[in-house]
Amino acid sequence: MNDTTLPSTAHATLKFFKKLLFIRMVEESIAENYSKQEMRCPVHLSIGQEAVAVGVCEALRRSDAIFSTHRCHAHYLAKGGDLQRMVAEIYGKAAGCCGGSGEELTIEASSYMTLEAQRAAEILQGVGYSATVFDMRVLRPLNLIDVMASVNRTGRLVIVDTEFRTYGVGAEITSQVVSRCFSSLKQAPVRLGLPDHPNPSSRGFLPGLYPNAESIFRAAGSILSLPAAKLNAGLERLELGRRTLAIDVPDPRFRGPF
Repeated sequence: MNDTTLPSTAHATLKFFKKLLFIRMVEESIAENYSKQEMRCPVHLSIGQEAVAVGVCEALRRSDAIFSTHRCHAHYLAKGGDLQRMVAEIYGKAAGCCGGSGEELTIEASSYMTLEAQRAAEILQGVGYSATVFDMRVLRPLNLIDVMASVNRTGRLVIVDTEFRTYGVGAEITSQVVSRCFSSLKQAPVRLGLPDHPNPSSRGFLPGLYPNAESIFRAAGSILSLPAAKLNAGLERLELGRRTLAIDVPDPRFRGPF
């Protein structure tokens, strides 16, 4: 290395470091705010992997296209992607990179079922299918404008609730969606909830009582006609993730209220 290369080398090093730091700060901010449960999708953070993304993207032309399937924030930002559009996508906003929505399935959930739905959506994404998860925090008044807009696009709806399937809020949501989005539906909506009998007090009767990520994923697999190999692969990942949880403990990220 001769002296004439030092200024450009120092400049490039500083440029790379600024990009690394920028991506790290973005990811740390996402991690800090994720627990507020306002983000509409699972996030796989690129913390610790920024250098690979920056190094690869610096070697590319602006016209080059890249494809990223996991921990993609770093790749997107290193390639020059718009931060505002990326954040809008994470929050499910129309200003997001993809319009803020999955294109194949709409999932409506409430209470801690939202977290179970998010876990199912994450696994769906891993096997190549996209879903939009709606957290119904307010049920009265019941505002389904965004849900119906999503159903008009996806044609498929899974409703998950902690109430009974019969006469519950899921039944009302199904009724309104079917009456207003009938021509857009590709499949009949699927409702998940409690069976029509009193909740058991014995631990032995608890398995299968409450909907969870596995039952949501199965419902999604049915409505999307997932191949058996992808369905089984997703269920295996979900089973591994639940091994450390007690049978009656909600998702550990849940902060209430029910």
